[in-house]
Amino acid sequence: MEKLKSAVCILNYKKAESVSYAKRVIEYLSTNNIDFVFPGAEVGYELGYSAQNLVSLIEDLQNMKENEKPDFAVIFGGDGTIIHSARVLSQFDIPLFGINLGQMGFLSAIERYNLQEKLEQFVAGNYIIEDRMLLYAEVIRDGKVIISGTAQNDVVINNEISRTIEANLSIDGHHAMSYVGDGLILASPTGSTAYSLSAGGPIMVPNAENIIVTPISAHNLYARPIITDGNSQVSVSVGFKNSFGKITFDGQYGCRLEPKDLVNITKSRDVSRFIWIEESTFLDNLHKKLGSN
Repeated sequence: MEKLKSAVCILNYKKAESVSYAKRVIEYLSTNNIDFVFPGAEVGYELGYSAQNLVSLIEDLQNMKENEKPDFAVIFGGDGTIIHSARVLSQFDIPLFGINLGQMGFLSAIERYNLQEKLEQFVAGNYIIEDRMLLYAEVIRDGKVIISGTAQNDVVINNEISRTIEANLSIDGHHAMSYVGDGLILASPTGSTAYSLSAGGPIMVPNAENIIVTPISAHNLYARPIITDGNSQVSVSVGFKNSFGKITFDGQYGCRLEPKDLVNITKSRDVSRFIWIEESTFLDNLHKKLGSN
């Protein structure tokens, strides 16, 4: 088990309670020999970096020597905050420890009601670090990459307006399926319990390495989700009638798509690393969060 000795905080400052929870966590962990890396005065926040603008964190981490970087990051916010933070922290191989201040909290190790109990377990060393795959996607237009990026949950291809799209799916260069419908979701195992699940996709254990292709409201009776090996390259060529499409990464950024654009999706070379209290399992969370029996 890795001994974690230093930390940095990332807060969703739009949630007023994030500051009070951060103060509690910093005070408790500091008294248990965890050192904290705080942002400089020019950042404008004392307790930690703002989840709304992690550029300053990226710059600071790039300028730090290896032995100066924090061993882990404590994230105060909901799943959106954690997803955004995971994409950034994966570049630096820094595990994240999520404290849920949102609704679902699928990616959080701690809830508001069990904060003290879980912190005590963490300090006692009762935690694990789990690696999870990220997706990497790029959009190619006229032979050039116009945008690329990573996604923790999913890459979604659909129309800018409420019209169908035509999507041709290939896996490792072999034609797999043609879809007509509202769009496609390319999901990681972590993202299998997000948008893909709502569209009828399968649930996968998050430490698997696969890419899930889930059609959105497909106008084909035979259209079903497809699960590929994580080492495969999934390619989607798109067509639109009298409109444009769009691609989004984790629902947080993206760009417009034009007819004949090609989208390539693979497993990212980076991985995100999540800290979990040992007694918590994915299946436990599945029952709690989705209300299954």
